[in-house]
Amino acid sequence: MTVTRDDVRARLETLLESIPAGGRLPGERELSRTWGVARMTLRRAVDGLVVDGRIERRVGSGTFAVRPPMARVLGLTSFTEDVTRRGGVPGATVVDFRVLAATPETASRLAMPEGDDVLRISRVRTSDGDPVALETVEIPVGYVPGLTDADVTGSLYGVLSSRYGIRVRSAAMTLGAAMPDRAATRLLAMDQGIPCLVVDMTDVDTSGRTVMHARCQYRADRYRMTVNVATTSNGATW
Repeated sequence: MTVTRDDVRARLETLLESIPAGGRLPGERELSRTWGVARMTLRRAVDGLVVDGRIERRVGSGTFAVRPPMARVLGLTSFTEDVTRRGGVPGATVVDFRVLAATPETASRLAMPEGDDVLRISRVRTSDGDPVALETVEIPVGYVPGLTDADVTGSLYGVLSSRYGIRVRSAAMTLGAAMPDRAATRLLAMDQGIPCLVVDMTDVDTSGRTVMHARCQYRADRYRMTVNVATTSNGATW
């Protein structure tokens, strides 16, 4: 009986169920001998799983199971909530925490006087210990007196709400893609040449104040963005 590429793919998919994310698959020569299939048939099945993002080849190392991308629905939910909802353990490592004078661009974004103090916080966000996002936030200092770097290792939204009574009502958001710089590549433990999904978001609280601007760079190989849309009564989609 001839073993087809689809047969081999089905065997590979069954094998992947027993291999943890990031785990190494047996070599093609070993699988070819164990399953009694031609190397070319096996390679074509492997190629298909590589294209589908199920496995990845690493030159000189072998073939590895790929972690499934994290899915996030864009909205007013925090990274901490998203990861926790999926059963993961969220974390944050603060890499920058300082007060700066608001530049014209920052002042415009935050509707504050140019030159006033603004707090800039940069954090690497992790899921189960793996770095998946680099987040840089700017907040007018006057809104968060006494805030320290030790306070922002969890949900920033949670701290703003519980300690300062700041509750975000809405946000203006843009989504794009960009290649990370060397610092971001290193902090996110990424291979060179992998792009980031970039979300820019400016938050407004329930009193109408612009309270925060955030720029988040998500690993495109680890994150997937989902946007929910609805049709209004006049037929327009938002």
